[in-house]
Amino acid sequence: MISNRPEKPFRTRLRYLPYYVFGFALAYLGLAWLISYLGDVHNFLGLTDRLINRGAERPFMWYYLFMEGSPTEWLQWCYLGATVLMSGILGGQLAAKRQWLPARFFTLLGVGTTIMLMEDAGNLRHQIKYYIRLIFGDTMRLGIAVELVFYGLLGLFLLYILVRYARVIWQQRTTRRFLLFGYGAYALAALASATRHIADWYDHFGNWLLQIAGLYELMNARFIPTNVPRPIGFYIMDFLVEESIELMAASALLAGVVAYFVAYQRDPKIARVDLKTMR
Repeated sequence: MISNRPEKPFRTRLRYLPYYVFGFALAYLGLAWLISYLGDVHNFLGLTDRLINRGAERPFMWYYLFMEGSPTEWLQWCYLGATVLMSGILGGQLAAKRQWLPARFFTLLGVGTTIMLMEDAGNLRHQIKYYIRLIFGDTMRLGIAVELVFYGLLGLFLLYILVRYARVIWQQRTTRRFLLFGYGAYALAALASATRHIADWYDHFGNWLLQIAGLYELMNARFIPTNVPRPIGFYIMDFLVEESIELMAASALLAGVVAYFVAYQRDPKIARVDLKTMR
């Protein structure tokens, strides 16, 4: 049956694109958590048995879905890379129209996101720690200090461009909401990661989460600590929790940039910002 309703213009339909971007990450996380729950708690399709029979020291679906270099990180790298690309495209379009302030904002956001991608894909802070420890020695306090300084400088740079060019994005509600959420989620993940060795709070908090979920005995019984320096709670926090937060943050950043891109295509007037009020 052919509908007589007029089809919405393509640019009008694009307004939902940021929500699709963010929603895809949420759908992936929901599926990954569901697979982890069914496989690790209920041995769905014999997934746990397969891991145990193959001698896995950590026979958990959540471990292999959320560990470093896992599918969760692959998707996060895609989101960060797309954010860099979209920020560059948008910055170029705005600069071509002499909209210098929004052009600077998205260009600098692209630079900051590039550093974030380098850190997440290449463990940039660990490489910096390696060289510093070669010179000053290997101590826990030094490692924590390096991570705090690294994340602090990166966070200050990103916070500066957000505050300095706040009016660029503040008038675009969807962009504002997504970027603020992305900033906040990444700040939370970075602070948690940088301080995870202080009083071993990752270990204790992760174990506590398992205990309140009633899963500690089940999970810990299958956890083989051979050649593993940390208890299972640490990996719950470092992989399952932290990587989930980072993926939501990365998807929110991309959704925010896409939201501004779509809004700008529909109405270029949103890029007009009074230069005098920005100084």
